Amino acid sequence: MTDRIPDIRFFDFEFRLLHVENRFLSSNWNVYYNDIGNFEAHFDLSSDVLPVIMENHFMIAVQGNHAAVVVGKSLGDDVTVYGRTCNWLLTKRVTNAFVENGSKTLFEVVSQKVKEAFPEAEVVIGDPVSTSLVSAEQSDKCEAFEVIQALLEQEKLGHEIQFDFPRSRFVFRVLKGNDNPQVFSTSNRNAYDAAMSSETLETLTHGLYKQKTENGEVWKEAVLQTPEVSLLKWVGIVSAGSESEAISALAKARETNHVQGKTAGVSFGTDYALGDIVTFQHQAGKYRYSARKRIAGVNLWYESGNIGEEPIFDDVDETETK
Repeated sequence: MTDRIPDIRFFDFEFRLLHVENRFLSSNWNVYYNDIGNFEAHFDLSSDVLPVIMENHFMIAVQGNHAAVVVGKSLGDDVTVYGRTCNWLLTKRVTNAFVENGSKTLFEVVSQKVKEAFPEAEVVIGDPVSTSLVSAEQSDKCEAFEVIQALLEQEKLGHEIQFDFPRSRFVFRVLKGNDNPQVFSTSNRNAYDAAMSSETLETLTHGLYKQKTENGEVWKEAVLQTPEVSLLKWVGIVSAGSESEAISALAKARETNHVQGKTAGVSFGTDYALGDIVTFQHQAGKYRYSARKRIAGVNLWYESGNIGEEPIFDDVDETETK
């Protein structure tokens, strides 16, 4: 990560620059591959940014390559600004019911829902991404973010809405992570404060779901795996309408291995990106753990004498590593 702390710039929704502030107490970003991120910054009460923050209700905060819609502010011992990454705007729009039977690609369907959410082209579509034909449906009106997030999850894709100041526009982009050879470990000296944990709290081997038939709904059972010990047959009700959906739900309800670690000598956006699949290794005593993990998000912080980043790792399906 670079040692230079980028300034924080404030714009209105007509892309007018309101203020540039390079003296702040701290700023913190959490950005995600296929979710809404958040932003928080603290400023001294003597800062020239104080009236700008308090007198403008709708602003975009930009720091480096990251942008957030300002959604809150507080005034106390200092002045604090809170924000959400620009894809939060999708929560403020609604899309209609739809049925797709495999005639369009996932990118085409997602682009269609974005255009439907922003009919006046307030948000434009970025470069196309290669995706498969998709079958999906939504039975009623729904928040645009929920629909788009769920569609992209089908192919393990992500998304963002960029604040493109030079061209005075917002751009919706589909993100597609890469198979990255980067290995994060303390032995490689590119990670520190590494830790891991695992849990089987939500694990299921069998899932019950309702399937529609000509005679109405009937209960079906999907089997992810048959355990050798009968008492380890763990059954639950899953939200699904078909066997494939039920199997997918069961695959998510498995033992999870949580890992974490701050980075050193590598930089987000240069050495790894959101959605990338990397290797995480951890040695503790006589135990050594190594697994492929997806970069589901990144926490970045800037303050005097303390600049850093910490990837947020997520488990990867076995099919993704073959």
